[in-house]
Amino acid sequence: MPPSDDPDPFEPNDDYNQATGPLASGDSVQGYISWADDLDVFFLQTASRQPIQVSLTGIPSGEDFDLFLLDDQEVLASSEGTTQEEFIEFVPPAAGVYFIAVAGWDGSSSASSPYTLTVTYDGGAAGTTPQGARAFGRVVNQANGNLLFGGIFGVLNPGVTCSQFSAAGGGPSSELVAAAGETNAQGFFELLTVPTGQSLAAFFLFDGRRICADGFETIPDGSLEWDMGLIEVSFD
Repeated sequence: MPPSDDPDPFEPNDDYNQATGPLASGDSVQGYISWADDLDVFFLQTASRQPIQVSLTGIPSGEDFDLFLLDDQEVLASSEGTTQEEFIEFVPPAAGVYFIAVAGWDGSSSASSPYTLTVTYDGGAAGTTPQGARAFGRVVNQANGNLLFGGIFGVLNPGVTCSQFSAAGGGPSSELVAAAGETNAQGFFELLTVPTGQSLAAFFLFDGRRICADGFETIPDGSLEWDMGLIEVSFD
């Protein structure tokens, strides 16, 4: 049951019919998963097929919240890691209304600490085809070879340096980020619409830590797909 003094200003927003929105591109809102069965639902309306990026940050310490992107029928993408951040990047099949849901895993909740939800998407002409390459790879810990599940690997826009990214807060939803994706249980990630023909800095966010490398990758101009291979990261 919801607490009698529920702090969430968007409640009730527990299903499609009560969804909060539409959220504009660039909006950041704070909400609460206030009780064990709480579900917060938001919606946005795209005018193009450009990627939708959704980040969930500020997950309270000791809690595990998950992030979902849906249409009116099914879950299209999810981020279900165990870190304090969740992130989704998804190329929608068509312009239209999409829903975002935040939920606690296994009863996780907090009525005292809010999360922050940030959305970005392109409002260009309907039917626009996303530009850039699809890139993929796998991230492991250099020290022991362990797969790194639930981290966020991404590349910065051409010309953006790691120091600029750090100064801007170093988050996956930053306007300095060209593409980002969460690593799955096998350490694999997928990036969409990665710029080609230019040197790109790359970053990895994991368990509250950030690693960034300038000049990490140059995808040949005109490439549609690119394998970044096995990426070994060091936290020293």
